[in-house]
Amino acid sequence: MNAAYFDQFNIKKLLYIKTSETILSISNLTLTLLIIALLIITINKNYKILPNRNTIITHTLLKITLNLTNEHIKNKQLTYNPLIFTIFTTLITINLIGLLPYVFTTTSHIIITFSLSLTIIIKTTISALIKHNSKFLSILTPQSAPLPLAPFLVLIETTSYITRAISLGVRLAANISAGHLLLTILSSFALNTITSNYYLLSILPITALCLISLLEIMVALIQAYVFTLLTTIYISDTTKLH
Repeated sequence: MNAAYFDQFNIKKLLYIKTSETILSISNLTLTLLIIALLIITINKNYKILPNRNTIITHTLLKITLNLTNEHIKNKQLTYNPLIFTIFTTLITINLIGLLPYVFTTTSHIIITFSLSLTIIIKTTISALIKHNSKFLSILTPQSAPLPLAPFLVLIETTSYITRAISLGVRLAANISAGHLLLTILSSFALNTITSNYYLLSILPITALCLISLLEIMVALIQAYVFTLLTTIYISDTTKLH
């Protein structure tokens, strides 16, 4: 039974074609990412003069990312805002679509979120090294730090900087996975009580399931915002230095 709860996170091959030279394989992960990409392109491809729900949602998300970049990356706001907006909208779309039944949740896999966070950290680090050269290493030494403590502080700051990629990706995957597991367990319990003719007893898990579903929608939005916010802060650290 415990293994069945984790079946929703398995990557399964939906199409597998093997020839003498090539292999074509499409999994539920690939299919989900394609659908999400098409959905985002369809929503953003709007040329109507009068605003509708799609344009209002897009403008709201754009305003949120503009506030983030304006607060943390003032001098490079126009440069990084497209990246921040893309990350924010993509994560929100993936997290919300993943709450639908029989839909594979991409952000529940640590390898996916870790790859995204590692790419962001590597990109910002390389850009900072190109721009600031050796001055970039000043972020590893806190300002006004006592000289005897400098080696220890450098070691701590270096470890903290390296673990950013891990914490950024693990936080998102852990929260999404925990929510989906809780929904699955409550759904199984509610179904068992209904099929066992304990209708009065089933009111409690069904009510809890509805409340947890609303909570998971909020978690999906908040986790996308937290990931985007931390990405903005990390970019700010590498552009401003001390």
